[in-house]
Amino acid sequence: MGETTTYRSAFARVLAVVTIALCGVVLVSLALTADLETTSRYAAPVILLALLAWVAYWRPRVEISDGGIEIRNVWRTVEVPWPALQEVDSRLGLRLVTAYGTYQAWAVPGPRRTRGTREVQTPEAAALVVARWEALREAGYLDEPRLERPRARTRLHVVELTAAALLLALSVVALAVG
Repeated sequence: MGETTTYRSAFARVLAVVTIALCGVVLVSLALTADLETTSRYAAPVILLALLAWVAYWRPRVEISDGGIEIRNVWRTVEVPWPALQEVDSRLGLRLVTAYGTYQAWAVPGPRRTRGTREVQTPEAAALVVARWEALREAGYLDEPRLERPRARTRLHVVELTAAALLLALSVVALAVG
């Protein structure tokens, strides 16, 4: 039917780049001007902040394909097949009500109001999901929906979680000892 569409928040990505760049400036500044003890004390918290900016603002996305919707949030990814989808709620961004439960997309901002009017614009990702869902229903692909598995497929972002936990532990130790 259609190709895979990926939605990412442009503003969040800019925020990630700015935050990571500032963390880089702080690290370089520490390395060039501070002694080794001070640099080592503050390096882990600054790197943790950069990691969190990358995980929270750069990586989240929504992928829409003929197979379903994939929501990559901060700490996990959820795959929702079209037959499981029951409702698309765009009041607070993108929220999918499914046979497996409800899933919120971190990458999608809430609706915007047009200045000076009561008109509310639906988030682009929600509109894309609804359009693909309707096209699949009209084409007859969802006439007899069957769930392939008892729950949605989810994946924890183990590498990111582990890195954040290690950097947090290093930060606590470095700041407590220093």
